[in-house]
Amino acid sequence: MIIIQVGVNDLKNIPLFPEKKEIIISECKSNLEQIVRQSRQLGAVVILTTIFPIAEVPLERKLVWSPDVAIGIKEVNNFIYSLEKENVIIFDTTHILANEQGKVRREYRIDLLHINRSGYEALNDKLTPILKDLYILLNQKK
Repeated sequence: MIIIQVGVNDLKNIPLFPEKKEIIISECKSNLEQIVRQSRQLGAVVILTTIFPIAEVPLERKLVWSPDVAIGIKEVNNFIYSLEKENVIIFDTTHILANEQGKVRREYRIDLLHINRSGYEALNDKLTPILKDLYILLNQKK
């Protein structure tokens, strides 16, 4: 089993290179597709998480931030769902981490992009049963 959680560090560069927004998003999708393909070629069951929602942008970052990051996250997350197939499970993090506004809940965040221990505990609470079921299923195939 391989759990993959990547993407936001690529997409956070959109405000720095706004003219490359489409390239950044496209490369993020391509990277995810390659990681999933290579993992499956190894015979792994892949659990691919959606990109975590971002927090409310703090005032000090608003001048160097772009709403295009959230747009990129949404676009890549939609793409992630297209990768679901046999031995590729999509784990939606947004419904666990986000508040009513779609932003990461205050109690789960370290900063704009990263979650804290409580956030990971919330994810693990939902992920653990999936891992247990996969473990049983994989052992039955042996």
